[in-house]
Amino acid sequence: MWIGGVRIVIRDEENKVLLVRQHHEGRDIWMVPGGGIEEGETSKDAARREVREETGLEISVGRLIWHME
Repeated sequence: MWIGGVRIVIRDEENKVLLVRQHHEGRDIWMVPGGGIEEGETSKDAARREVREETGLEISVGRLIWHME
């Protein structure tokens, strides 16, 4: 069952945004890191896990900038 998803905007000192390349439906696309929220997981926990899985970075989660139910 799909619980929800997260996307994480990570900016550096020069205000550049981190993007990851993923292969989807036969082509490469660029997007901010993210993915699905697992059962029993908070959105902040999911954000940390997804960034770690996709980039190897350990992050602290700041503010929520957008939410949809």
